[in-house]
Amino acid sequence: MSGNYRVVRIISDGDFGRVTLIRHEELNEYRILKSLPRGSAFSSLIENEARILTRIESQNVPKVLDYYVDERVNLVLQYFDGETLEELLKNQKSISQSFVLKILNDILETLVILHGKHILHLDISPSNIIVCDNKICLIDFGSSKMIEEDDRKIYGTVDFITPEQKNGGILSEQTDVYQVGCLIDYLEKYMISENDHLTKLKRQAMRQDAPNISCEKMLNEIKSLMESENGKNEARYKRSGKKKAISDKPVIIGFFGIAKGCGTTFMAIMFGKYLKRNTGRKVVMAECNSGNAFSGIEEWAFCKPNEFENEYILDGVLFCRRTSFEEVTKKHSEAAFIVCDFGSEAPDKRWNMAPFMDRCFIVGSAQVWKREEIREYFNHYRIPEHTELLLTGNKRMVNGLGVDARVTVVPFTAEPFSKNGEIDKCFRKFI
Repeated sequence: MSGNYRVVRIISDGDFGRVTLIRHEELNEYRILKSLPRGSAFSSLIENEARILTRIESQNVPKVLDYYVDERVNLVLQYFDGETLEELLKNQKSISQSFVLKILNDILETLVILHGKHILHLDISPSNIIVCDNKICLIDFGSSKMIEEDDRKIYGTVDFITPEQKNGGILSEQTDVYQVGCLIDYLEKYMISENDHLTKLKRQAMRQDAPNISCEKMLNEIKSLMESENGKNEARYKRSGKKKAISDKPVIIGFFGIAKGCGTTFMAIMFGKYLKRNTGRKVVMAECNSGNAFSGIEEWAFCKPNEFENEYILDGVLFCRRTSFEEVTKKHSEAAFIVCDFGSEAPDKRWNMAPFMDRCFIVGSAQVWKREEIREYFNHYRIPEHTELLLTGNKRMVNGLGVDARVTVVPFTAEPFSKNGEIDKCFRKFI
């Protein structure tokens, strides 16, 4: 690997190549490195991806930043800060129709560009779709080909392979269209209610209803549905008398611990990851305390950030350690959410930051012998009205607590990076 790059972590490693998150030391940029041993059976996939991607100009497709061959074939690509659609939906029970339409709109816009360049993607699946801040990106072009190329090798995701791919038939734009139909079928399982228009599009794309439909026509249909959805939302705002929120500023969330070791950092990390999974927006986790609360990341997340690296990405969330509230809000003003871990030390100083928070969480224990400690904390400090008290333990233990705050009991966990459906239920009401 070039001396300008430093390995952050290996994302995946298998027969089809190793994918590594790297950072350009001089430019301080995260990038993706895809590589395979030179001469291996599948090294042509990386060569093919480099060849295809250099022909595409789209903000929803990764740019080729470097390509070189040493003992390995190496392709350096633009990094999209987000999660795959597959990862995002693993712990989701439902998603909104607006989100589904956004996914389909962005994927179809990308396919229209590809087909205009006579390029077929041929592996449109949830694992190859990245949900970023404000866009949906399409990745993994190793299986892609030019329309005129007569290459009938089968690569791709099992549930999204088309009849012609299975049977060695001729591949065309309709192959990609069919996979978009499979994508709609996948997303419909997560939708709260069915949409007859989407179901009709799916059936046409998967050739269950005549006539066949093109990407351009599908895109126009999706845009019409989006306009209709936006109109319904505007009508809801008018009926409710509420003003529609328009803001480019991040939502700032502060976590404050009642006592050392009460789980403030665990709770902040779990909440940040919940935000990322359920919104797909950019989430920044900030260590805004004098301690070293994020030092356990190596143990919790099974990775090893460089001890001199103050920013690193884990599961799509940007972690900033040894920082300040002023620094992180200025540097990451484009983020959707900034979750600040203020810890439990010097509470007088920390609570001076409360007026700058959109929401505050106090973290403590629901154990009976901790009740007096919680009461003293609330009596001593001026707690803002927009504060929630998060306690780890059993719900029955908070009866008679006697503090002026909304209390939520969260099940205890020793793994802040694991997905926990019970904890997600507790956090759901805050979004």
